[in-house]
Amino acid sequence: MDAHAKNLSFLYHLKQIRIAPFYDMLCTTIYEGLSQKLAMKIGTENRLEWIMGRHWEKLAVEINIHPGVLKKQLLNFCHKMINRLEKPHPVLFKGHERNEFIQEIIFIIKERSEQTIERLG
Repeated sequence: MDAHAKNLSFLYHLKQIRIAPFYDMLCTTIYEGLSQKLAMKIGTENRLEWIMGRHWEKLAVEINIHPGVLKKQLLNFCHKMINRLEKPHPVLFKGHERNEFIQEIIFIIKERSEQTIERLG
């Protein structure tokens, strides 16, 4: 994943801080020859296949969030992502439903979401 802290923004509204929608990010997994390491670590790990629950717990501590809250939010996000990719908005892929490139990205996102759910158990 090509994503760096410089691409993150926060919104402050009604005394709450929220992360802004992501921009300028790229899934590099589908490109052969590019590093499969994450641009930013989860806990102490930037290799997706090695990220386990303990890495998310460490990240939670680092960003001052209760690990249970992070786990709940992450599981919720992963389930929503899978559901939305299985039943996408009608215009999301309009005209590109059978595009191999898009189907590969969808597969990767679903696979990673399922792995995260499994590893958070």
